[in-house]
Amino acid sequence: MTKLSALTLLVLGVVLSAPLSAEITSSQQSLLDDAEIRRGVRFSSGMQWTVNAGSQSPKEDANATLIVRTQGGKAAAEVVEPTTSAGKKYLLTGGQMYFYRPGTKRAVLVPRRQQVAGDAAIGDIASISFLQEYSPSAAHKATLNGESCTQFELNARPGTTASYDKVLLWVSNTDRVSRKAEFYTKTGKLIRTATFKHDSKITIGGKELPFLSKLEVVEMLGTPKTTILSFRDFKTKNFSPEVFDVDHLPAAS
Repeated sequence: MTKLSALTLLVLGVVLSAPLSAEITSSQQSLLDDAEIRRGVRFSSGMQWTVNAGSQSPKEDANATLIVRTQGGKAAAEVVEPTTSAGKKYLLTGGQMYFYRPGTKRAVLVPRRQQVAGDAAIGDIASISFLQEYSPSAAHKATLNGESCTQFELNARPGTTASYDKVLLWVSNTDRVSRKAEFYTKTGKLIRTATFKHDSKITIGGKELPFLSKLEVVEMLGTPKTTILSFRDFKTKNFSPEVFDVDHLPAAS
């Protein structure tokens, strides 16, 4: 898995979620739904945005800029920078990742073990819909950095490809946005954390809402590493189905 591939796995997959089925109240469900919408999930139309991805560790730095399109639970990304990688394309559909390199005839499947192993595993954090592969089992009143929040305990749904056994998610009770998430192994070990910034604005149904602007992921095991995704130039748009069809990936734009 190349550095660029790992970064791309971070930005692919702001996907639509499945209906919620959980042991939480209707008001807590509404809060979780609103938080998903404010980070680009559960839109009825498609969405396009520009994402700057940067990963830093004591051993290496890697950066990339991509155009990302999402619709109907699928996501496609095309690399713009660095110029040496421009034109490379990635597709996330049906839980599978495909990669296309300019000059080749067809896209190839990226094995699941590469999608979730090592550095690339944090790509799941950007691709997670907290309502698709996880079920909220509990919700508690909490305070995070002095702010009133609801802390949701999310457990992997049986039969899904969820990469974590448990996720703790803090949602602001005031702004109704995700603030922080912690990701745990089956043995209860904390693997990585994510913090969300919502400094952008988007208008939905005539109402201006805070919207995801930055995602910071910190590795808690092994070599210290921080990856930051910055989101900009977002707009809603209905895309042709071919944009998310693996057979059309070489020509899709």
